[in-house]
Amino acid sequence: MRTNFRPRLKRTPSDWALWVIFKPLGILYNLAFGGFDLMSSRRRHTAFAKELKLSFADIFAKHPGEVVPGVIGDKAPPFDYIYATVEFPNARFQFTYGRKELDVRCSPQGANNSWVDLWLIWRRASHGAWGEEPSCHTELREVVQRIDAHWDQLIAEINS
Repeated sequence: MRTNFRPRLKRTPSDWALWVIFKPLGILYNLAFGGFDLMSSRRRHTAFAKELKLSFADIFAKHPGEVVPGVIGDKAPPFDYIYATVEFPNARFQFTYGRKELDVRCSPQGANNSWVDLWLIWRRASHGAWGEEPSCHTELREVVQRIDAHWDQLIAEINS
């Protein structure tokens, strides 16, 4: 016996007409361009991971760490989003770039789903002493330089 009964939606002829028109167009688009979208997305993810490796070179010289590129499934991420994670023995930083905005989140190593925006940690740790926190429009190299300049305090705050 069904206890969660919902009446079926009745589709109007215009609903069916739209489905008949747009469903084949979506299939044709995926056949024609789906592989290109996926290939270009993988290329962007690889380039972003290389850029992170170059940006973090000075920090990697002081602290062991690695860049883990984002995993792409069978479809490309929307809006040309790219992401990668930089992992250190005591902290992780996840960088997401899309729509001309950079988002940086951090978490202690081993805490799987407890990501916090870097800007919140920045405000809490610095109390305004480190200058203005980076915004979503700040360049990647500048963010990494600020992380490097205040490494010990940020890691202590992330792990607290």
